[in-house]
Amino acid sequence: MKKKLDYFFSGEGKWLRRVLLAAAVVRLIAAIFSEGYIMSDDHFLAVEPVSSWVSGENYHNWYPNDYNETNHAQPFSYAYYFLNFLILKFCAVIGIVNPFIQAFVLRSAHAILSLWGVYLFVKLAERLISSATWRMYAIWFWVFGGVVTVFSVHQLVETACIPFVLLAYLYVLKYFQHEQTSAIIIAALAFSFSVGMRYQLVFFPLTLGMYFLWKRKWSGAVLFGFFFTLGFALTQIDNLLFWHKPIYQHLLDYQSYNATHFSDYPSNVFSYFALISYYIFPIVTIVFLISLRRRHSSAGHSSTTFVAPQHSDTRTIFMGVTVFIVFHLVFPNRQERFLLPAVPFVLLLMIRTISKRYSCSAPSHEVPSSARPSSTGLSLHQVMRWSIYLSAIYTVSYSFYIPKSKYLEASHALYERGDFQNVVIDNWKGEESVWLPMHYVGKFVHPFSMTNKKSLDQLKQQITHQPLYDSKRLPAPAPNYLIIWGKEESNPRAKAYEEAGFELQRLSSANSETQQGFAVYSLQLFY
Repeated sequence: MKKKLDYFFSGEGKWLRRVLLAAAVVRLIAAIFSEGYIMSDDHFLAVEPVSSWVSGENYHNWYPNDYNETNHAQPFSYAYYFLNFLILKFCAVIGIVNPFIQAFVLRSAHAILSLWGVYLFVKLAERLISSATWRMYAIWFWVFGGVVTVFSVHQLVETACIPFVLLAYLYVLKYFQHEQTSAIIIAALAFSFSVGMRYQLVFFPLTLGMYFLWKRKWSGAVLFGFFFTLGFALTQIDNLLFWHKPIYQHLLDYQSYNATHFSDYPSNVFSYFALISYYIFPIVTIVFLISLRRRHSSAGHSSTTFVAPQHSDTRTIFMGVTVFIVFHLVFPNRQERFLLPAVPFVLLLMIRTISKRYSCSAPSHEVPSSARPSSTGLSLHQVMRWSIYLSAIYTVSYSFYIPKSKYLEASHALYERGDFQNVVIDNWKGEESVWLPMHYVGKFVHPFSMTNKKSLDQLKQQITHQPLYDSKRLPAPAPNYLIIWGKEESNPRAKAYEEAGFELQRLSSANSETQQGFAVYSLQLFY
């Protein structure tokens, strides 16, 4: 550790300091300005229930208590969500109760995790890419990773697991080089934690384990299998503690759910072209395809920090990534975010291949000292540098994007009122219920949902005679607010509420309704 710190603060480590500083700045910008949540899962699974635990609630009955009939866990791992609970619990302990500030703390924690991933990416690049110039291209592309960088500060398990996979493969390469027992143990534990967060990642360690057996590395296979199994079991310990079920109950239920619902989320195979279209900048893919036509070049230079890997070592990464991607291509449920854990390795393997086919005329020691890709005067390198500049501009610009801003604004409007009890969310032009993030409202109740399939008389019956129940089997509080969803004129719908026996008072202006896409009213029902 002392040697690493000495190098980091020395003149030779200046390039690394610049890389990490740039990565920290862009991730901090995203943490500050990119509020909200990217997709439903990174809030309603990663934040909503765990935030309720901090408040002493059991929103959606994720855990058993004296009032519910939950027999076992939800069909997915709780390991990553429990980490978010710890962060939110820390906020509560030190007195941070504003849900928007809590969300910023969550994003900041993820930004730090992502920054650690950048460091691990640098160390892995040093072992995989001999050319210092091309190595720096790979590093800067990962520093300014576009949507991947911004996603990494949100509560997406697909990006939160990436640093642990990077750590695992870094120690796998160390093991192949030195045959150190400690290296394979750390790799196994890192893999086990990542798989505990995201089950589909099992194809990485599974492929590695098969490779050990193929190469007859019996001791490595036994150590890897034992510590991976042990580490994974620890990530699933809540099965045993809370439900007294087998340690792998989460995984069994997850497999059962996907086996019966795999056709519920159909998507085209071509949707995964996003992996090379905007997750990895197109220029890298273009240069990679062109490079395949060139013969291997050994004219590249190696820096003093480079440790040349054996071909078989790199093969373990290639095989793991290939199996992981092929599985997702075959499985019917195809969502682009599922491939995010493979992105850094695809980038490294592509740059490694390119570097082997293009020689670099710049001395290797010049690149680390300047922390910039060396200018060789070749148009190819000029294109690569300009592509990195464009990637940096795109990443910083995207860091100001606020996804689901309308949902945040609606929640903020209710939070600021200070007397919130419950709300009716009326999506009168649509057939689907609107999911309002209750974490940002500051109170975990089940909103009353209205669509064009439900009449106002049915709503009145639900409020007066058919109350919803929370995790303690208590009646849901009567709503004192109404949100009419959509940019359409809300006056006709508000009038219908008044005719049905509700008293309304408009709280939002007509101009704000047009901009925000929703209207807020105070609500009272006359019985």
